[in-house]
Amino acid sequence: MDFPTRIHNDSITTIDNIFVNSIKQNSINVYPWINGLSDHDAQFLILHDIKIRTDKKKLYTCRSFNKTAVTNFNLQLSYESWEDVLLCNDVNTSFNKFLNTYLTIFYTSFPIKMIRESTSAKPWLTQGIKISCINKRKLYLISRHSKDHNKKHCYKRYCKVLTEVIKRTKRNNYNNLIINSDNKTQTTWKIINENINKNRQRQDISSIDINGFITRNNQTTANMFN
Repeated sequence: MDFPTRIHNDSITTIDNIFVNSIKQNSINVYPWINGLSDHDAQFLILHDIKIRTDKKKLYTCRSFNKTAVTNFNLQLSYESWEDVLLCNDVNTSFNKFLNTYLTIFYTSFPIKMIRESTSAKPWLTQGIKISCINKRKLYLISRHSKDHNKKHCYKRYCKVLTEVIKRTKRNNYNNLIINSDNKTQTTWKIINENINKNRQRQDISSIDINGFITRNNQTTANMFN
């Protein structure tokens, strides 16, 4: 580190280190990252020329039936006189003309959109909370370099309110998941395990050593433990 990582009042210190294998990675950059959590800043490490495996998100199609689109759809239908439909004597021809006109307006008002599958791990993280977190960081920067106790108090109060909002939003999200779930017990335990970072990975035993004899027979293995 060649920059201070802890700033408190009139004191600045460099107390962090990052160790990198220079043989495998010799092109790096390190920058300070003010996280607003304490007087100890985080560090932002950039590794160049590194390949990261990313999961491809699935694409799916959908139509947006929002209020504006529905209003435009009704308006376009009201402009049609339907004369070619009403004056036609053949029922099949009349229906086909009606359907063609209707679908043309429908497809124009509600076009197909390509949407990437969302894999957000925090569905409770709304746009309002994101904006509040940005404002929280701005208040932290103001109070950090100021000796005004009112500004520091304002920042701490804002943090307290934001924390309560996040807790309430999380609680409402989890309640909705449980209420709308077909298996409420399973959903409840899934939420608990996610919050305590308990990701259980099942590992099947393909073989076992029994008195120097390797066996892959499941029944033999079960009898050994009974």
